[in-house]
Amino acid sequence: MSTKPRFSAADWITLGHKALAAEGTEAVKLEAICKAAGLTRGSFYHHFTDHTAFLTALASAWAAQNTSRLVASLDGVEEADARHLNNMALDLDFALEVGIRELARRVPQVAAIVEQADATRLSVLADLARARFGVSDQPAADLAFIEYAAFCGMMLIRPQLDRETLLRLSHTLNGLMRRHADDKCGGSPAGSGQELAPDQKPCHEGDQP
Repeated sequence: MSTKPRFSAADWITLGHKALAAEGTEAVKLEAICKAAGLTRGSFYHHFTDHTAFLTALASAWAAQNTSRLVASLDGVEEADARHLNNMALDLDFALEVGIRELARRVPQVAAIVEQADATRLSVLADLARARFGVSDQPAADLAFIEYAAFCGMMLIRPQLDRETLLRLSHTLNGLMRRHADDKCGGSPAGSGQELAPDQKPCHEGDQP
């Protein structure tokens, strides 16, 4: 006679992510998640010391999957990497992203993980901005922040946007960012072979694109 496989910590986390994305933070409260799993609190506590440890594990798994994995898949900071990262970002589960951020408002341990994930994402976007637009550190950081703020805003305002719309909006934003960098700083993507116009100069530290 076959026996039911033991519900592992990974199973609890997978269930937690699905519940959080589908129903929000109420769905990952202890009683609710045990009911969803069809298991007792004893089974839950076999894997997690307390409920906060479970929520922290949800956030850690989210960061590993939706930040560390994405960053590791990049080969460099070329234009192709920007398109690759953009496509992967649009494939993220926006409802889960929103749910994790809602948890971060309530649980300091989750907030710390989200803060680190955001810092990593912003750093990668800044590296890409330097390479794509030929700008220096501060303008690149500013462009990265604007791009990431737009991405997070889309998730919050319209988490159910279809992929075609997301791609169109992303393309529009990237065009605006490129035009802004070129007009204000005379930047050109690294390795593009484009020459600066006589009245243009590359961005330097302290320049405002």
